[in-house]
Amino acid sequence: MEMHSKASSTPDVQKRSAITSGRLDIDQEFLKESGGILNGLILASAQYLYKVIERNISKDKIQRLDAEKSKRLNRLIIHKDAHLDEYFAELLFRAILPPHLKDLEIKEHTLISKTNDIFAKISWHNAVVFGIGSEDAGGANALRVFDEHGSDGSRVKPSCSQLVADEFLGTVPRSIQLVLNEVNRSDSGTGAHRYNLKNLIPFLHSALFTVGYDEYRQNEISKYLTENWKRALIDACIAAMVFAYETGIFSESGLANHKKLEIENATKKSLDYFVDHSLLTKSDTYQNVKKSLLFEFRVGNHRGIDGAVWRDQHGQETGKQILTLSRICYALEKSWGPKISSFVMMHLWQSIFHGQILFDVISNEIKGLPRDQMVKTSFGSIRRIQIDNPKFKPERKTGDRKTQVFQANSPLWLFEVNLTVPDYFNTATAVKALINDDYSQKGNNGFGLIYLHDKTINARSLHTGPTIPVDAWKVISDSIVAKEPDRWFQLIGGDGSYSAFVINRNKAHQEYLPSAEVDIEFIRHLVE
Repeated sequence: MEMHSKASSTPDVQKRSAITSGRLDIDQEFLKESGGILNGLILASAQYLYKVIERNISKDKIQRLDAEKSKRLNRLIIHKDAHLDEYFAELLFRAILPPHLKDLEIKEHTLISKTNDIFAKISWHNAVVFGIGSEDAGGANALRVFDEHGSDGSRVKPSCSQLVADEFLGTVPRSIQLVLNEVNRSDSGTGAHRYNLKNLIPFLHSALFTVGYDEYRQNEISKYLTENWKRALIDACIAAMVFAYETGIFSESGLANHKKLEIENATKKSLDYFVDHSLLTKSDTYQNVKKSLLFEFRVGNHRGIDGAVWRDQHGQETGKQILTLSRICYALEKSWGPKISSFVMMHLWQSIFHGQILFDVISNEIKGLPRDQMVKTSFGSIRRIQIDNPKFKPERKTGDRKTQVFQANSPLWLFEVNLTVPDYFNTATAVKALINDDYSQKGNNGFGLIYLHDKTINARSLHTGPTIPVDAWKVISDSIVAKEPDRWFQLIGGDGSYSAFVINRNKAHQEYLPSAEVDIEFIRHLVE
């Protein structure tokens, strides 16, 4: 399957194929022999990373998968709605495989049982698994498992990608290491820019892509991207960024102003192309989003590049983020060429537009919600519960650069959200934004909780606002897990920090039974 638009969905690549550490050129014959544009990008990306590894590391230092296991290997498995680190991990792994295995089939797995996951036991025996521990699937045996989390949710490595690099490469080429550093940082911490590839991937998972119109009623035809489709796009982006550092297009020392202008021009050109060829319905919301994005990605607005930085716990800048949309756009064009770059960027732009349109729709619906009253919405329903005089007060996080003045007796907002339409994948994000707004903007300065019941998969989760005190959040989270230890899960960092959510189950983890006792009243009582 390939997305269609007013432009051709398969780039007319004219140049002859040549893949070396300094070239990433593929032609129509390569795409034809590979099985199409998607498989061609997957295969070429793995081949390119191998060329980089081969150039920088002697072949005898590259570790290989056991020969017997290689003979049995016929698929790779990642969890449903996989993260950037799983995609990079399996790309690195394929890079060191023999040529005939570099485009191995990929499957997304949903865990269905912690004691006896039948599907895992059937499909894992001839697969390598990324991001899922064998103990999570009732002891299913895979050829090899790469999972950076312990059984208790703690982290043993910064990312799944780092596990693969450590086992097979040892010494990592600098161009790959720079990308790996970013993947590690984004997977094991917070603070990734909104247009960092880490935060674009969830849109690729959940957005319904407009691929055409039916010929009778001219209704939109929409599809979710398949496993291979998503992998092809992400592989192309990762390979492009490795290429940009390997060939000196990007420098570790930073970007000069003339380079920033080149990046901004390439990004603006790509956005203009999307606007001219997109099949998205041109609603008023679409027009508002288009206007906003054209302004945000205007040439000369260096904030989009300069503002994407990593910060430590004290709010001090520790480095620039590199896997951002504008840098990726520029790297795609310089590596793969303008036609494949347009093909990949059309997908990224549509996912961004789709997500922002939904965000605006949700935001408009939840403004001015009455107190303690369930309101029907396009995504399901929502209720804002206000808890006056809670036992803890809002607290500014260490390193938070936002200036905040809290009310002396600030109430806590507790939102009950029922999601019944799967397309509204960023509902929690929109509700968080409302909570995070200043009092003057009808928000609550981040002092709130979101209890989300996704009825499309019967999953529940609780999300904390940024000014809920750390100690209070730990008590709330621990109390939920203690109430139903076999049904709720909290991810804990290597430093003991808790993630900003505690989950009952999600698309990847259906092995937990639906929550029976942790409902909105339990949360309300717990907070009070």
